[in-house]
Amino acid sequence: MRYFNHESRKARWSRRLAFLAFLIFVATFAVHRIGELQTPLAMNISGVAVVMSLFALVLGIAAMISIWNEGYAGAGKALSGMFLSAMVLAGPLWLIPSILTLPRIYEVTTDPGNPPRFDKIASLRNGEGVNPPAFQRSAVKLQAEAYPDLQPLPIDRPTDAAFSAVRDAVQNMNWHIVSEVPPSENQVGLIEATHQSLVFGFRDDFAIRVSPMPAGGTRVDVRASARYGNHDMGRNAMSVHTLFTEVKTQLAEIDQKEALAELITLRESRAQKARAEKEKQRLVAERQEREQRRQEAALRRESLISQSGNEYHSEPQHEPDHSQSKTANERRLSKRQRQAARTRAHRKFWEQLNQ
Repeated sequence: MRYFNHESRKARWSRRLAFLAFLIFVATFAVHRIGELQTPLAMNISGVAVVMSLFALVLGIAAMISIWNEGYAGAGKALSGMFLSAMVLAGPLWLIPSILTLPRIYEVTTDPGNPPRFDKIASLRNGEGVNPPAFQRSAVKLQAEAYPDLQPLPIDRPTDAAFSAVRDAVQNMNWHIVSEVPPSENQVGLIEATHQSLVFGFRDDFAIRVSPMPAGGTRVDVRASARYGNHDMGRNAMSVHTLFTEVKTQLAEIDQKEALAELITLRESRAQKARAEKEKQRLVAERQEREQRRQEAALRRESLISQSGNEYHSEPQHEPDHSQSKTANERRLSKRQRQAARTRAHRKFWEQLNQ
């Protein structure tokens, strides 16, 4: 007699359905992420996968109950089916609190009275299932109740500098810039960008307006809108807050760079003043040294002149002859001797001066 251990059919079908649902769910969003599948169709297919996972989970639970009561085999298949079903159902279950607590809107703006417009992006928001480019006026009251802190961002900087900071923030967040219009005298700055979520590949569109304020400074307004679906799950409001945080970070980095540049300029100015003062002191020292040398040279010259005069007076002098018998030749000889003595004295003076 052979003993057969009966395997639970519910466990087998639970694993089969769960595995098939998991493959469909992953493949659907993988193809949607690379842009080969439209969002409405991807949502419908994923909905089928979610329903299949729900059935697989129920079968798995029923299989575990029958295995416990009847002693059937297949517990491993039932557990694997339940695990794969839970992985597929985790995403929708995670979104349930947002669906129940957040308003059913697909876009938000910081300026409900005059929201930034879609220009280039308007041509992308057409087709079946795509939300219109016009602002959803019916969402203004729901937005004010759900997101009262969604306000414009004031920046205490010129419009050009604020526009550059906003553009850098958009690039740092890896948003794709569709178009940008820098601010001018007669036109406000406008940046249009899109973003695709990392996991599921949902697309959101953004219009960012940078305009001057009458009292000075700049005001930044944002409109964030989901391209598909009528419920953004609070994703767009979070994107606006993240963008403003990144803009503030960019401004803080700019302030830090400007402060560092001012510090470097101040240090260079102080170093230049120190070099100028040192050069001034050097020139004063050189001038004082030249003056001292000039005085010493004058003293040596006076000393040499005095010595030459003494030598001249120390030379033997002829006694004056008051007699009338002195001839003219003797007078001329005495004159040449005096000239020669003076010449020797001057020559000796210049030789000592040049030493």
